[in-house]
Amino acid sequence: MRNRQLSVVQACGALLLFVAGLVAPAQAQRTDDRDERLARFRWEGVVDGTTLIRVSRRRVDYEYSTGLPVQRQNYDFTDPLPSTRVEVRLNVIEGRGDIRLIQQPREDNNYVAIVRIDDRDRGTGNYSFELLWERPLNNDGRRDRDEERFEWRGRVDGESIIRVRSGSTRIENIRGNGVSDEQYHFSNRSGLPDQRVQVSLVETSGRGEIVLLEQPDRRNDFTASVRIRDYRGGTGRYSFTLTWQQPRYRPPDRERPGPGDSNQPFGVGLQWSGRVDGTDLLRIRGDQLSVDHQAGVPVTGADYRLLKPLPYSQRDVTVRKIRGRGRVTVIEQPSRANNFTATILIEDKDGGSGQYEIEVSW
Repeated sequence: MRNRQLSVVQACGALLLFVAGLVAPAQAQRTDDRDERLARFRWEGVVDGTTLIRVSRRRVDYEYSTGLPVQRQNYDFTDPLPSTRVEVRLNVIEGRGDIRLIQQPREDNNYVAIVRIDDRDRGTGNYSFELLWERPLNNDGRRDRDEERFEWRGRVDGESIIRVRSGSTRIENIRGNGVSDEQYHFSNRSGLPDQRVQVSLVETSGRGEIVLLEQPDRRNDFTASVRIRDYRGGTGRYSFTLTWQQPRYRPPDRERPGPGDSNQPFGVGLQWSGRVDGTDLLRIRGDQLSVDHQAGVPVTGADYRLLKPLPYSQRDVTVRKIRGRGRVTVIEQPSRANNFTATILIEDKDGGSGQYEIEVSW
């Protein structure tokens, strides 16, 4: 009788183990599915004072109100931040001060997420954080994968220009020993399209300067050009990613009208002047203008008149240099991918600062 009872207990135990074996893989699958739905943006840098990190699509801007500019900034995306309403969650990884998500991406702020970092201690502090959100579904019920990517890495000594056309690259060495150990990868088989697309420079890494010089168009045989400057002795490791929207992709939501969008004629929209010593980027979005300092000494004596807002729609922006000894060019046209922002590059290579005066039209 006892042996029979033991057999029943053993049989029940075996059945429980069998059922547990069936349940465990299902739970693991649900966890994987949840992870698959999450997209991530990760940022790290050195902060002194108060800094705002603004994230939109695959673009990152920062603004500091006290202390020093951000140093050794690095970041990467798994997906662009959608131009739709999503709930973003902040995950703090490192930092001695406060890191707070102060603005969620919404229609009234052009779908920008803003993180505030307050470093109140003396000197600089290392900070890193993640933003997490759920990937939105497209009309077919699938996760949105409308962007193509070109990833590049290599070692640079001096100054070089990486020109990307179709499925290959061409290196132009300006000074120094140039590029070595080059590696690159396209997310598609055909590479950069042989037609006009809006390219964004994202996920940059390196001790020097990385700047997008040219957008692909018919005049340059649909070539995107990125310049890397390494100011230190020896070679430095660099990497960057270019992204663009698939030419045949049509987003499900319509572009919302913006200020000045109704039958606005082409004409001068911005008059700007200032002294430049190094490299600076002027970014225009709607009725806002910001200066993103890249190298040299920050702009002094700046003055501008915004005659009309830049519309929230895709259009051609041109720049005319009235005064200035260096290079002035449009490196990014407004598009949905960059929240309809135009970017103007002003580059002064001569010693000391130079006076510049420009007109930007759209």
